Amino acid sequence: MEEKKKTEGTTKTTTGNTQKMNNIIIIAILAVVIAIIAIVLVVENNKETPKKVVEETLRNFKKGVFEQENLPDLIAEENQFNEEARKLLFEKLEWKVLNEKQEGNTATVEIEITNKDYKTIVKNMMQKALKVAMSGKTLEQEEVINYLIEELKNEEIQTTTSNQTITLENQEGKWKITDEESFVNEVLPGFYEAINNVNG
Repeated sequence: MEEKKKTEGTTKTTTGNTQKMNNIIIIAILAVVIAIIAIVLVVENNKETPKKVVEETLRNFKKGVFEQENLPDLIAEENQFNEEARKLLFEKLEWKVLNEKQEGNTATVEIEITNKDYKTIVKNMMQKALKVAMSGKTLEQEEVINYLIEELKNEEIQTTTSNQTITLENQEGKWKITDEESFVNEVLPGFYEAINNVNG
């Protein structure tokens, strides 16, 4: 009986640690999303065509250009997600514009886009974090970010290619990408699917 209670207690502790791990992972990876959206919001120019706005945004991704004041604290910390790490997000990003259509204040830009498989990246990161949670140790957000960086450097991660359509609107003479979260999902393939798996 005593052994059964001990087992139940261990199970509850492990479950609690796993849930805490999931919450920390979600916060960490959503911070990355917010940082990327910050780039999307910065790129706007009344002299640019919709195609050029999309390409300029993608070039900023490729270069790791993030507006520091728009970054969440977790990512803005120099030792947690530095410029090198931000570039790793998109080091294999490639694209080709296939088509551009403009009707009044609305436009669409169809692109072929290639980047790392983020479903695998987040899955691998979670496995590392799960080991910590199962051991009963406290998992910190900094550790999750470090696991993410390790997987971004993992040369075994494959790339994936798909065709995507980006929608823009002309607001006060400036072309803007209308759905930032959808755009993030398009440039980080499998990212949101991985988040949904964490939410389970």
